[in-house]
Amino acid sequence: MTHDELLEKIDSVFYEEGGGLRLDKALSAVVKLHSPCTGDDHDDSPALVGVPCICVSCDGLEYPCPTIQVIEKELG
Repeated sequence: MTHDELLEKIDSVFYEEGGGLRLDKALSAVVKLHSPCTGDDHDDSPALVGVPCICVSCDGLEYPCPTIQVIEKELG
């Protein structure tokens, strides 16, 4: 799932089910912190096809990083 899809899923889970505890904001903040790289370094140019994108917060780990993988797994 893409980073934007994950953020949308978090919003839909908490808002459609009533959330209540405002954990949606905390979880969204973590997902936003662990975002994939963006910009010219990792666009869709032919020279970069197959080059993995990295998590901007995880010091060089590929995106999705372990943090995002756990969140995706728990959200189903």
